[in-house]
Amino acid sequence: MKKLLFVFVALFFIAGFTMAEDVGITVGLEVGVGNLTTVDDSNIEPYVMPNIAFETSFFDGALDLYAELAFTIGIYDDNPMDLYAYLELAYNFFLGPDSTLTFILGNEIDPLMISPWDDGPNMISILRPGIRFTQDSCLNYNRIGELYAEVIVPIVYLQFNPNADMVINLEPTLGWDSLFGLGLSITPLFALVPDFEYSGLVFFASFDGGLVHAELEVVIPSEMDYGITATPEVAFNIFDGFSAYLRCVVDGIAGNGDMVLTPGLGIRYSF
Repeated sequence: MKKLLFVFVALFFIAGFTMAEDVGITVGLEVGVGNLTTVDDSNIEPYVMPNIAFETSFFDGALDLYAELAFTIGIYDDNPMDLYAYLELAYNFFLGPDSTLTFILGNEIDPLMISPWDDGPNMISILRPGIRFTQDSCLNYNRIGELYAEVIVPIVYLQFNPNADMVINLEPTLGWDSLFGLGLSITPLFALVPDFEYSGLVFFASFDGGLVHAELEVVIPSEMDYGITATPEVAFNIFDGFSAYLRCVVDGIAGNGDMVLTPGLGIRYSF
């Protein structure tokens, strides 16, 4: 299994380097450890995750395309493997020099379990249609960056559970991207179907200082028994197109159970 893993990773990077030249491809590799708890470290779950993303535009920026694949391989027990996939198309209507209306259609597969299949395949497929309005903003005739409002309606249309209800959610977002590298957004989460209810709140902050890029996502569920999830990430730009990052997912903050940590260290190269 270890030989197969190394062969896969080598082929992944070779394909990435040979296929792309200034076409918007990013290849990466992350290694980390899951299931680190505050009371028991006997069931830790090391993993390796090669990933690739492609982003480009057509028709003078009117049509945007984004695709992402991440293949996670657990280095424990039966070496579980799963695949995350995301594809998004966005069409931009330029309403003026400072305003853009964007129609979005995305599809997410999270996760597609490849191995083992002891309990059958495990996959959730989510259609993510939405709309976004972006406005370059000024204050006293000085530009302060971009303000945007977005509404996404995630629809779970495929899941391997014959007794599961259809799920439709609502994710409205208000955000601001400054001219000096700071980005902020807030997203309340709602379930529309099968029952309308408030389900949580997401805060996101980022700062791009050139050599260093930092992000923090905080998810506050409506049921605090599960606890808050915080995901800080810091990336360092080593040279043009190449960066290394450190990330840690912290689940169960202020919840009734134990906190669970998933630290990861990764590299990315963009063509």
